[in-house]
Amino acid sequence: MDINNLILNALELKATHASLVDVADIKFNEEFRALCEKNACGSYNKNWMCPPQ
Repeated sequence: MDINNLILNALELKATHASLVDVADIKFNEEFRALCEKNACGSYNKNWMCPPQ
């Protein structure tokens, strides 16, 4: 599948935004992860992206 098709498919499936990023550009913050472990937002383990892996 063409990379541009991935973006178009996401938008067709009602994503409000879609783009590709290089994983090397993603900044990880240990303090943020610690907040997750403490369930600071109250949503820990209640949706597909929480907790972050």
